[in-house]
Amino acid sequence: MPEQVYDRGFKREFLKTKYFLHFLRKYVKLPLADFLKESDLIAANGEHQGRDFLDRRSDVVFRVQNGEREIYFFVALELQAKMDFSMPMRMFFYLSDIIRESFTNADKQQRERKDYQPPAVVPIVFYSGRREWTAKKSFRKYTYQGDVFGDRVIDFSYELVSLRDLPEDIFQNVENGFDLIMTFTRMWLDGQYLDAVSELKEDIRMIPSSDFLDVADFVIDLYGDSMNNSLKTEMIDAFEKGDLEKMDAVFGDLYHWADDLREDGKKEGFKVGKHEGIIETAQKMLREKMDISLIAKCTGLSENEIEELQNK
Repeated sequence: MPEQVYDRGFKREFLKTKYFLHFLRKYVKLPLADFLKESDLIAANGEHQGRDFLDRRSDVVFRVQNGEREIYFFVALELQAKMDFSMPMRMFFYLSDIIRESFTNADKQQRERKDYQPPAVVPIVFYSGRREWTAKKSFRKYTYQGDVFGDRVIDFSYELVSLRDLPEDIFQNVENGFDLIMTFTRMWLDGQYLDAVSELKEDIRMIPSSDFLDVADFVIDLYGDSMNNSLKTEMIDAFEKGDLEKMDAVFGDLYHWADDLREDGKKEGFKVGKHEGIIETAQKMLREKMDISLIAKCTGLSENEIEELQNK
């Protein structure tokens, strides 16, 4: 799937206040979230640009104003297969940006008072990859000799919400469009294309009709250009109107389309597997010090490709 389109779909749903609050309550299980209302949350993306190396396209930030005090919730959306092992540093930069800017903007007399407190910043990572998340979650563990110095070095931990590791009971109770998106994505990324469409058809009736279009938009973004335009138009029309009969017809089309996609995936997987086998054979021949021209004849790879393998 096109990664930027996939990112955009998830970020759009996370930026909806009702879904973000639901995410904090159900998936992060943050006790404070039970006392928050949607009106308490203010989208704060772009308020703290910072001076670091971060690409913030997949960051989601909400601010809560509690009297004169502020609380920030920062979610890094890690939606790619490749894991970011620098995550503790990314979080450190973002937390530092918010706290430094808050301190700088505060009245000088206020920030020098004994009772001055910087804003609380709650860092969260949402990860949808298939592999286990193995990046360090504690900044102290990320730091050289951090365990030796203990409390004497900077430390904080981010909350990890890994889609693959969420307990099954979370997916049993679909309350809204966000839950359905999470359930669908989990099955889709696991290669359960047909089951994902079947689950979507079954659970769509369990969510408020006001969330139908959110689900349709996300599914279309997830599929990207691989879904033909007529099916996209048909889906938007049916979901926007909440016409269950037309929606069932769309699910039928989606099911057949997903079946074709699965078969294409099998063929592509075979091609990829075959190519990987050829690469492995070429590497073995290189280790045996065989001539590059002979390896090229045996594997069908070009001599340039083999030289690149040799230089790795």
